Amino acid sequence: MGEYAIYYNSRIFAEAGIPIPASGMMTTDEFLHAARAFRAKGIIPVAVGNKDRGIASNMLFQGLLLRFAGVEILRGLKTGASSWTAPDIAAAFRYMKTLVDAGVFPENMNLLTYKEGYTLFVEGQTAMYVDGTWFFAKIADAQGQLSASLQARLGAMDYPLAPNGKGNAAIERMNGGS
Repeated sequence: MGEYAIYYNSRIFAEAGIPIPASGMMTTDEFLHAARAFRAKGIIPVAVGNKDRGIASNMLFQGLLLRFAGVEILRGLKTGASSWTAPDIAAAFRYMKTLVDAGVFPENMNLLTYKEGYTLFVEGQTAMYVDGTWFFAKIADAQGQLSASLQARLGAMDYPLAPNGKGNAAIERMNGGS
């Protein structure tokens, strides 16, 4: 089992003057402000590569759906008890559209592979990257260690808190294997 997180480069945040809340969770307003501030400085806010895994850019959105709508409404989408036009679902879509319009992802994200996307983050070219805890296995050496340079700048935060979000206290976990 793994948990999703928004990994961040603490050096890029510090250089841009964007504080990381002590709680490890930004509000949606703070997250949007950060995305816009990074773009204004020519920094890609969130790395992603969709070319070989279209789900990659969806990881941020599915976390936002959880925050805005909560577990019960999301479960209801599977059974038909909830509607995609429900106010909380619509609010998540509007917020995601605002992030996309703010340039949250690389402009060429559909031309980048999954590995190229996370490599942008690992090499310090982007401020954030969304993935599960299995991300560490992809960036660690053969002994399972991260480089000292990466350890010094790598942090993790949860999805942003939505205003009146029904899922603000929820934790998203993924079961699976490979």
